[in-house]
Amino acid sequence: MNKKNNIVIIVIAILFSGCASKIPVPVDGQAVTTKEKGEKCPDIYKVKASETLFSISIMCGFNYKDVATANGLKKPYEIKKGDIIRLDLLRKSKAIPEQEPILLNEVETIPLDQGNKIIEESAIIGPVRVTDPKVIREIYTPKSLNKTNRIITKKEKLSNIWLNPTDGKITSKFDIASGAKGIEIEGQLGQEIRAVTKGKVIYAGEDLKGYGKLVIVKHDDGLLTIYGNQNEILVKESQIINAGETIGTMGKSATEQVKLIFEVRDGGKSIDPLKYLKNTIN
Repeated sequence: MNKKNNIVIIVIAILFSGCASKIPVPVDGQAVTTKEKGEKCPDIYKVKASETLFSISIMCGFNYKDVATANGLKKPYEIKKGDIIRLDLLRKSKAIPEQEPILLNEVETIPLDQGNKIIEESAIIGPVRVTDPKVIREIYTPKSLNKTNRIITKKEKLSNIWLNPTDGKITSKFDIASGAKGIEIEGQLGQEIRAVTKGKVIYAGEDLKGYGKLVIVKHDDGLLTIYGNQNEILVKESQIINAGETIGTMGKSATEQVKLIFEVRDGGKSIDPLKYLKNTIN
């Protein structure tokens, strides 16, 4: 195994090992205190012992290739304790200029009632236009307002639901106390494995012991989804994938069992995948 593979193994091992033991598992009614990304990852980051470019990038929410480019690092991206990593360069490139706020006292409002009577829609010729700032306020009834709220609520619920990564029976459920950091789904050799939601592939390889061929996808909300024990990987690093897109096929484990290892991470903390999946598989 060459030097590059050794580095990748160390990086992935650091990412996966001990994450759950360092951060307590949240329970109903109990809040868990974690450090903000800003505290964990300052603009000028000083490398600590055993850290690698890959582990720092995952922890701070950046693609390791972008971090390497910004800091002038080339393969195999070697860094050591005491080195300085500039994260401010990446944050400046992603900064979005603030928009001018709308002053509420400059917007003319229209009362919803006149003499305790609801304004009828038929009595309104059109929307009321305000010239400064340019805002249109539509007259509405309680019925139309309730309809709008129902639509918004439905969209919010759907936005938090993921597709199932594959079909089959769950043979092992999430149990951080026993070391189960995700779920295992039984299936057939070569069975399709799908992305649960849109994201970007940040790792595709087979350097982590116990996971076989592995794909890690980062999503817009910062969550990571992990698809292990694949027979064939059908995506590559930096590829953007959509919900339901095939990313690989199911393979055999060391015990000859055909299954998918599926995990969810948030800032290095393991989360029960069944909280996000659309349907209960088992």
